[in-house]
Amino acid sequence: MARGNDADSGTSHFYIVNGQATRYLDRIMTIFGRVVYGMNHVQAITRTSVIEGDKPVAEKDYTIMTSMRMMNDVPKEQQILLAVKDTEHPAFSQMIEKQKKRENAFFYKKPPPVLDICQTPVKSQIIN
Repeated sequence: MARGNDADSGTSHFYIVNGQATRYLDRIMTIFGRVVYGMNHVQAITRTSVIEGDKPVAEKDYTIMTSMRMMNDVPKEQQILLAVKDTEHPAFSQMIEKQKKRENAFFYKKPPPVLDICQTPVKSQIIN
């Protein structure tokens, strides 16, 4: 959920990381979920918040959402069935820990062991 600089300032706006986040999601943002399919549609939404250095978006150019549904609420015959990598499996946790450590020779100077949800893609595919 998007918010201002004050704690508990989130309202009806949402925040979707589109590309590399300018900051880590460091447990001070409310996370509702993850886009596992259809990111191209999310990327088509016009940003309304000004990113430092960008020009403000005119209100007439906002993308207006007229409705939204969770896939679980869509009639079964219209649902898109997806296979999504199991993020609860121990192998996923091991992969995250390996990414945090950055043991690859490229990282001759080790960055802090921080890895947030935005830097960890979850594979998905449509099931026919």
